[in-house]
Order: sequence, then C-alpha cells, then structure tokens
Amino acid sequence: MVIAIAAVIITYVGLISGGHWIYWPKTSNYYDQLAAAFQRGQLALLAKPDPSLLALQNPYDPQQRANIPFVMDASLYKGRYYLYFGPTPALLLAIIKYLVPLEIGDQYLVFVFVAGIFVLQSFLLIKIRRRFFGNLPDWMDALAILAAGLIGPFTRMLVHPWIYEAALSGGQFFFLAGLTCVFPAFEQGKIKARWLLAAGILWAGSAAARITESFPIAFMVFVILALLAWEALRSKSYSRLILPAGTLLTPLAIGGAVLAWYNYARFGSIFEFGLYYQLAYNLQSFYHTMFLRGYIPQNLYNYFLNPFSISNSFPFLVPQNGNKTPLFPFYGLPKPYVIDGVITGLICASPFIVFAAVPILSLIASRIKRGAKSSEEGLFNWINISLIGSFLAAFIPLMMFFYAATRYEADFAPSLTMLAVIGLWEISSWAGNRTNLQKWLPAFGTMIAILSIILNTLIAFASHLTWFGIS
Repeated sequence: MVIAIAAVIITYVGLISGGHWIYWPKTSNYYDQLAAAFQRGQLALLAKPDPSLLALQNPYDPQQRANIPFVMDASLYKGRYYLYFGPTPALLLAIIKYLVPLEIGDQYLVFVFVAGIFVLQSFLLIKIRRRFFGNLPDWMDALAILAAGLIGPFTRMLVHPWIYEAALSGGQFFFLAGLTCVFPAFEQGKIKARWLLAAGILWAGSAAARITESFPIAFMVFVILALLAWEALRSKSYSRLILPAGTLLTPLAIGGAVLAWYNYARFGSIFEFGLYYQLAYNLQSFYHTMFLRGYIPQNLYNYFLNPFSISNSFPFLVPQNGNKTPLFPFYGLPKPYVIDGVITGLICASPFIVFAAVPILSLIASRIKRGAKSSEEGLFNWINISLIGSFLAAFIPLMMFFYAATRYEADFAPSLTMLAVIGLWEISSWAGNRTNLQKWLPAFGTMIAILSIILNTLIAFASHLTWFGIS
C-alpha cells in the first residue's frame, strides 16, 4: 500500500515538473495576485487596466480590444480587474503569504489539491473495503490506490497546471474532504454532529472555490437530512434531527451569505460571479444560453467516446481534438460549441469506469429484493447512493455546458472512479462464492484497471508534449 502511494506521488511530481523533478515550470499566478489584493484589503486585483481598454465602447468585444494588453483570465467591471474564479484558494494563500511572503504560482495549488484528492479517495476506498469487503485480499487496497490516483483527468491536469485546473481541483478537494467527514458521522449508530459541522465548513469552502460544486453539495445535504429525519422518526427523538441538521446547515448558510456579499461588493449583484464581465471569452453575446440540452449528445460523445490514435513512437498514443460536427443529420448543435484542447473519451482512456455500473445495478436489485436489511447493508447502500448522486449532480450540468474540456471531468471523476472500484469489489466478493468464477473475474477486472492506469498516464504525457520539452 505504501509503495502504491509513493508510486502515485512520484508520478505526480514527474508530470507537474515536466520531467525536471526539482524545478517546476512556472504557469499562472492569478490566485497569488488575488491573495495579494486581499492582504491590501481590497477585492479587485492590484493590476490596473490599460486606459485604452477602458476607453473602448465595448471592451468585452475581442475585435475592439485587438492589440490592447489586458489580463486574460480576469473580469473587467467599473475600471477594475476581478477574478471570476472562487476565492477560497486565494484566502488560503493570503494566510500562507502572511507567514511566508513568497509568490506562490497556481501550479503549486494544483499539485496540492490533486494530491489531496488522491489521498482522500484512497482513504475512503480503504475504509469501505475493510468494512464491507473484508473477505477480499489486502492487495486490492493497492489497486484501489493506483486507480484513485492514476485513472481520470488529474494526471492530464498536472501537465497543464494553470488557474483553471487550480479552481477545479480546489473545489473538488474541499467537496471530497467534506464527504470524508460525513461517513464517520453515521458509522457507529450514533450521529456525531461535530463531523457534520466539519463537512458543512468544508463544503462552504468548496462552493466558494467553484460554484458548480453547489449541485453535488445540495444533493449530499438532501440525503443527509433525509437520513437524519428517518433516524428521528425511528427513535421518536427530534433532537436527533435538529442538532445535527443545524451543525451541517449553519456553516453552509454563513458561507452562502459571505459569497453573496462578495459578489455584491464586486459586481452589484449577489448572483453575479464575474462570468458576464470576463475578458477571456465574449460570453455577453450568449450569456443566457451557455447551458442548453442541445449540447448533451455532443458532450456525451466527446467526454466518453472520442478516440485517440496510435503512433509508432513514444508515447504511442495521440489524443485527438473533440468532435464539433453534429452526430446526427437531424440534430442541430447549438452555437457556439467550444472544445478546449484535445479530449479523450473516458471509456477509451479509462475502460475501468464501466464497473461503476455494478453499484447502480446492485442498488436496484437491493430495492427489488424484499425483506429487512441489516444496518451494515443499509449504510453501504447509503454510501453508494451518495456517490451516485454526487456524480450525477456534477455530471448533468456539465453535459449541458457549451464548453468541453478534459479538466471539467474533475467535477465528477472521483465519484465515478470510486464507484468503479466498489463495483470491482462487489463482483470479486460475489465471485468468491462461485468456484468457476473465483479466479478469472477479479483477474479480468484487475487487468482492465491496470490497462486504464497505463492508458491515462501515456495520454497525460502525450496531451502536452511541449510541457516536457518535446515539440
């Protein structure tokens, strides 16, 4: 297990350093700029817009601002630059910079958050395996660790560690940290409110890092409150509902109020996060149609089925651009539809994720099957419901978004990967009672997991060859 953890971390360092190991290439430093602004007691960046930019009739029109320098990934409002990325990482940096006054690039945040996501996934999976699948061999812990760390978009994000990846990985890190706190709150039959308080604080930080994390957070709050209500009705003790619910909801309410104030203080609206005023992409022309059902078929294809090609030289795999051509002649793809960089379908790069269907089917079978369920089975089903719901709550809005990019998989990949690992364990545990299946079924799943790990690592390398000094 220790070797598996070390292997993942070493891989991470090799990728983010571009193969230099000690020296890490510089990328963006937007969160450092925002932290410096917070230290000065202001919400706007310290950088001042060019007067020529402010003199334009419409500074958000790319054609009008041609040849005028501007801060690319910032929002311009009333003569000041703001960040439309969530403030949580910058608040953490402001504290760190107070103690160590250094410039901290966004690449360091990406590494810390991605490594943190890996550790949290590994912790949760090992805890689940040892509690519910104690009959399986311990080496499956190592397989789960490797899968958590090397399957999904995170290795590809490490070779492009900019502000976008920092915001995405930051939001997912805090969400998973809150999820890690929830499960112990219900483990021993007695609800532990302190764990729910910690979850509420971490989820408030998650939403403030990436607002779309509000969807899986809202789902988790719903299933937690449903469980608390069931416990209160069963025990006829409403204190089992009110106190834990209050400890969960209070930090979320405070966090929401602070975020609303943050938006209002910057843009005069509690609902405006800065996207409308951003300069990186002219969103004002289609701001209210960024999320449409018409994008779903194309996004499903690109995120799951877009293939890679094979080459004769290392790394042998060549990621392809996503497909912008409507999939069917009768299907009109809304405009604009944007694909940022190359994108490899998850089923092509990570065939192991098909095992995520097993917990879903198992849950359906459990609902169909009559009879009383043990507390252990009930807790295991609740965990699966939490992971499935968290995945769907993040996944569905993303499929409706006009902009496709590998990094957005970070919103749902951890839940999907954990479901796939649990699915392999369920199959292996079921096959353990059947002699003819006992050997080959777990071995097949293990081979698919190893194949996915190799494919993802090669694709991460191939996605940004210039990062490694290869043109």
